[in-house]
Amino acid sequence: MEYQLRDAVSEDEQWVNSLTEQTMGSYIRETWDTDSEYRHYLDLNCFDLGTTKIIIADGKKAGRISYCRDGQTFHLDNLHLDSDFHGRGLGTRIILDTLEIARAESLPLELKCLKTNPVQTLYIRMGFTLIKEDEKRLYYRIY
Repeated sequence: MEYQLRDAVSEDEQWVNSLTEQTMGSYIRETWDTDSEYRHYLDLNCFDLGTTKIIIADGKKAGRISYCRDGQTFHLDNLHLDSDFHGRGLGTRIILDTLEIARAESLPLELKCLKTNPVQTLYIRMGFTLIKEDEKRLYYRIY
């Protein structure tokens, strides 16, 4: 599936935060019991004008991505797709394109997910290696 990325603008903030809650809400609830923990997760993964890009597909907002580099690693921090775009190969295409960027910079690509999120099967299928886990999250890397 073809897509474009555009820099986020401040007008995207409400949409991005709503998308994050829509796509991650059930996994957050399965992971943490309290409303304060739920809100804390959403606050940590909220819209950031400096790192968020909007994914456009089929002429409309399809999702958000944010990533950063720390000099040794390329971190894919957030990739959330609107449910209308699930199961169409868009997430896989975006991860592969992000991996190309990381490889062009000679950096490994790392990402993490909640243990309750079934996306981990996609990461394994794509060749990511589990490098660490804690009580709530799984951490993956690919070169």
